[in-house]
Amino acid sequence: NASTWAFQGRYHIGPPLGRRCAKRVKGDCYVLTQSGLFSLNTAMASTNSSLIPGFTDAIAPTFREYASLTGSTYGWCVELLEREKLLLVNVPQQAVGVFNQFAMNLDTGAWTKFSGWDAYDWAVVGSTLYFAGSQRVAKAWQPGGDFGNSITAFARGAYDYLQPRSVNKQVKMMRPNYTLGGAGVASFGLDVDFAVGSDYQNNASTGSSGSVWGTAIWDTSTYATLPTPQLTWQTVAAPPGYCFSSRLRFIGLDATFEWTATDFLFETGAP
Repeated sequence: NASTWAFQGRYHIGPPLGRRCAKRVKGDCYVLTQSGLFSLNTAMASTNSSLIPGFTDAIAPTFREYASLTGSTYGWCVELLEREKLLLVNVPQQAVGVFNQFAMNLDTGAWTKFSGWDAYDWAVVGSTLYFAGSQRVAKAWQPGGDFGNSITAFARGAYDYLQPRSVNKQVKMMRPNYTLGGAGVASFGLDVDFAVGSDYQNNASTGSSGSVWGTAIWDTSTYATLPTPQLTWQTVAAPPGYCFSSRLRFIGLDATFEWTATDFLFETGAP
């Protein structure tokens, strides 16, 4: 209250980024700054501002680059969808009206990037996520694709030197281990020695989408393909090298997809 309110201390976490730079999360407050996204509780408990861990430490170079380029542009904000363990940072791009989102899995701390949602602002009502575009307010994180369009996802595995590390290897085949339910197409490629490619010569199997409940014809319409493990060896067109990274492109409209591992069949050569 007014009689006990008093100055307690100063805590440095960098200049705020955007007008909606703070998000209350249970007993904490997440603050979006030009240096990254930080927990206010963690910052207040630290005695060294240069050592405060941030949620965005794993993507710090990319985050700082965007903050430097578009930090003064309207649209920076942070939103949380607790039901899906999803934290979003809205990131204005240099083109007017174009936005990306940095998205973090609250369970694992892993980050990814969303594009195609040109959102000026975000809000959660009840347990539903909404965003405001230039001419509409839309529900996000809904089944059935993205405004009726397929969603394209890209992923890349960590580089693996296989064994032995010190000799050249020629990968002959690869076996992606994944589960697909519903309609979607998964394609895979292979990168060698940190050379990033863009070809997806390994086209994997396709599932099927189901009918819409309440409008489908009984005994005629079909259910969606149940989530099914896929374990198929595929040939690889890649040069020899020392370390390898599998690459994924998945295109789906109303599907579930989970990529868990990739197996390699390779030959060893000279150092």
